[in-house]
Amino acid sequence: MKIRFKFRKQGDLRFIGHLDVMRYFQKVFRRAELDMAFTGGYSPHIIMTFASPLGLGLTSDGEYMDAEFETCPGKAELIARMNAVCVPDLTVTDACLLPEKSKNAMASLSEADYTVRFRNEETDGRAFFEMLGNWLQKEEILIERKTKKNTRSIDIRPLIKAFSVTRDSVSLRLSQGSENNLKPETILETFLKEKEMSLPNSEDLSKPPEEVGETDIRVLFAINRDELYTTEEGRTISLLEAGEKEF
Repeated sequence: MKIRFKFRKQGDLRFIGHLDVMRYFQKVFRRAELDMAFTGGYSPHIIMTFASPLGLGLTSDGEYMDAEFETCPGKAELIARMNAVCVPDLTVTDACLLPEKSKNAMASLSEADYTVRFRNEETDGRAFFEMLGNWLQKEEILIERKTKKNTRSIDIRPLIKAFSVTRDSVSLRLSQGSENNLKPETILETFLKEKEMSLPNSEDLSKPPEEVGETDIRVLFAINRDELYTTEEGRTISLLEAGEKEF
């Protein structure tokens, strides 16, 4: 049986990396005493895959993991047994039963939703997010990508599928996957360098805008991944909708 799990990663657990998350769920399955499917060979391990590693320092309400079972209790009992041995900031929120020949979550991924706010909640970000919203309406947004041989310009605007701005945040739907993958950090970094603007309440960042990098972006902004999507027959649906929700 192939089960797809949706889980959240919040609080201080945003500082643990992807390998630690993998080890965490291996222990959760064992402690919940679930009948997992294992690989063969001399060193068998639980069959499980993740949709997309979450960047260090980011939180999420929409992470996905696929796992295979020999036998499995019903959905409600399965989630309850797992969450009974989970920590509060890293818990399973939903699950679905996948068709046997379905692609795994990583191969299915096409888009993702993010919400970005200033990490300092006292920051008045109205002017910043208004400027960002106007900038995102451009027909072309170029970034420089370095390869082993040269540097080339890439237009990332087609990879921004949708966006909306409020007085204190921006919501983004971005292309994701093995090809055409775009991170919100790249958008913010490009915007700051192009506008050469100072940030409100950014005393903890001594660098000028043109030197701001991905790590600095994660210090200044709280970035949450809200949902992950796949494309089926021309429709964009959440990874959870790819299977049966009741089992």
